[in-house]
Amino acid sequence: DGEFFIEADRHPGPVAGPGVPAPGEPAAPLSFEALRGMNCQIRLENAALDLRASGMESIRISDLGANVQLDSLDAMQLEADATLSQGGTRGRLTLRAQAAGLFDAQARPDPAAAEFEFDANLTDFPVDMADRLAALDGRLRALLGSTTNQRLEGEWSGAGGRLLLEMDSSADARA
Repeated sequence: DGEFFIEADRHPGPVAGPGVPAPGEPAAPLSFEALRGMNCQIRLENAALDLRASGMESIRISDLGANVQLDSLDAMQLEADATLSQGGTRGRLTLRAQAAGLFDAQARPDPAAAEFEFDANLTDFPVDMADRLAALDGRLRALLGSTTNQRLEGEWSGAGGRLLLEMDSSADARA
């Protein structure tokens, strides 16, 4: 269910040099330089899916919306929202993230120059989902209970950053 959109356009890339095509000259297919200068947006609207596993009540992910904006491989923004339902519990997920400076001129990941910011909020999040995806066989649910509320935010720049986690759960686990 839902709609999926991909939009891409080519903007002038870096000045010609070693490994960089001259203006008007096509870049090599599937190369890093072919992607540099390309802006891409991926959008998902009103999607829904069901997660089922033996021994677990199914989890319905609905009202799923996501927007990913990639600017010339130099910057990325992500926004996502969804409703998560399991049994009589209805939870919510929101995520906002952005990154810049991910790659150096030779297309290698550049963690020293990279900058990240993110903020995630989970309200009445079904713990079964994380437990199953992490193959923990019910141990996470035993620790946290059936639902958790979490706020996670952080930023990273170069060699350091900060991370904040606030959490409570239906089994009274807190952080």
